[in-house]
Amino acid sequence: MQRDIMAHIERLDLRQKIGQLMMVGFPGKWLNEEIKSLIRDDFVGGVILFSRNIGAVDEVKRLTHELQTIASQSGHPFPLFLSIDQENGMVRRLEESVIPLPGNMTLGAVNDIRVTEEVAYHTGRVLARLGINMNLAPVVDVNHNPYNPVIGIRSFGSSPEHVARHGRAMIGGLRRAGLMAVAKHFPGHGDTHTDSHLDLPVIHADLKRLMQLELVPFQQAVQAGVDAVMTAHIAFPHLTEGRRIPATISPEILSLLREDLGYRGVIISDCLEMNAIRQTVGTVEGAVQALKAGVDVILISHTYTLQKAAIDRIVQAVRSGELNEKRIHESLMRIFTLKLKLRQTSSTSVTDVADTVPKAAIQNTAMDMFDNMQTDAIDATSMAVTDASEQEEMIQLAARVYQRAVTVVKDERQFIPLRISESKTVLLIYPRPYDQSPVEDQSNRLTSWIDWIKQLHARVVAVEYDAKSGDILNMHETIGAFGGLIGGMSAIDWPSMLSHFFSESGGASESVGAVLVGTLNAHRHPDQVQMVHDLYRSWEATLSKDVPFVVTALRGPYDGLSLPDVPTFVVAYETSQGALCALTQVLFGKIPATGQLPVTLP
Repeated sequence: MQRDIMAHIERLDLRQKIGQLMMVGFPGKWLNEEIKSLIRDDFVGGVILFSRNIGAVDEVKRLTHELQTIASQSGHPFPLFLSIDQENGMVRRLEESVIPLPGNMTLGAVNDIRVTEEVAYHTGRVLARLGINMNLAPVVDVNHNPYNPVIGIRSFGSSPEHVARHGRAMIGGLRRAGLMAVAKHFPGHGDTHTDSHLDLPVIHADLKRLMQLELVPFQQAVQAGVDAVMTAHIAFPHLTEGRRIPATISPEILSLLREDLGYRGVIISDCLEMNAIRQTVGTVEGAVQALKAGVDVILISHTYTLQKAAIDRIVQAVRSGELNEKRIHESLMRIFTLKLKLRQTSSTSVTDVADTVPKAAIQNTAMDMFDNMQTDAIDATSMAVTDASEQEEMIQLAARVYQRAVTVVKDERQFIPLRISESKTVLLIYPRPYDQSPVEDQSNRLTSWIDWIKQLHARVVAVEYDAKSGDILNMHETIGAFGGLIGGMSAIDWPSMLSHFFSESGGASESVGAVLVGTLNAHRHPDQVQMVHDLYRSWEATLSKDVPFVVTALRGPYDGLSLPDVPTFVVAYETSQGALCALTQVLFGKIPATGQLPVTLP
């Protein structure tokens, strides 16, 4: 096999070899001349898709087909890597209507690896039918730091063994669906205070700590036969003789993956346009440094000029002797070996055979692979991404998982299930998201929580507040127009609201049947915490005898660290539609709460 792959490598000129190491992104739902040129003229071997590239199902299929067609017609030896970040939950590139499945911490709260594998399998099935062959998942970072701004609910939890089990299950599900799985972010992004999209995080951990915590899931991923590993742009000065150098460009750190963990597969960099690289060594120079460190695939997601400049710089580095061409051949050997697996689907379930890694045989030539991929994807308009029965199966799976995940951390006064007279009003106080990581889905679905509650209780007064400042942004009620409960307020602000609903002289205090407060990353926003404390004290002074007061963390459970006094604390893990529906069903007693915290609250 190696001899055959080397023959493909030797037929490429230097620039084509460099191009095969690149994975690039581009704007829009249709091919522009820049991406065509990168594939045709520079032989770029991989493309990453974002939400900006995702249109209707037939448009995505046509897009992936056209990308592979250009590669084939240009003489590429193997099909393109077509990758996407479809972690599900709050990091998704395809809308919930296409893949309505939950993210990692939700799965961690359910803690059933067969469920995790099924979620991954259905995700992979949809992606494969769209012509996407690589999912940049699972995240196997151990979320050791409650204040982590970028991982959080993207992690399965805070225990390395817990994360490792679920990561391995997800790898198995994706591979069973025919997708390549990518474990990220090596050697671990779970203990940072900084988002590497914005700056260079630093973790002051030594090798012993890493071997006991961060590296455990990666070791299991390697044993599970993960197809690729993505690096993190994080400095570990204890491993680099005190230097604050991103792991992506650190030979000392990447050698842990090759030598200590015994990994022989493809290493992919995280995007080199992230500030942790761009503002340190720079995107273009970072590409050369990453190859020197041992990275195989260079990811530059956004800017055409940087993508071209990086290729030029790597070519120059090889020609000058700064970078040995043999080093390029080593990466090409790993990349082409992986690409030969594109049409191979493992039927082995990781939960059935724990330590079996199937060996792929070479069954198709490179041209056969292109022909098969084009035949599968060409009829974009006549084939749905899933048939009706499979879509319904996926919807039902998602509903079951979300229902099993909702976690009642404490309920000291036994407020759940809520028992509210039809004549009483639910006072719902919910946040408008703030401080989301650039990697997250930015859509705000929280207004739909009102609709889910209305299905079970008609009378709702909804108060939207700013998640950072705690200020009221909007207020309305579901029954009664101006002149109703809100109409008696002198102003739409907290003093007026507290006076109106929480004082004995207030015009609406007797109408309140329950107070529901949703928080979002409150543990990182003191003003939000102060707002909840003010509500709690007002409730305690006037309504606590008869009216339930329930706080729900709409993302991670760490909000509970800042709200130790509230009597009832629930965690939903996501603001997706499925999570909000399940949360409401738990609150109103339609289903039991069975989720378990997948993290330890200090």
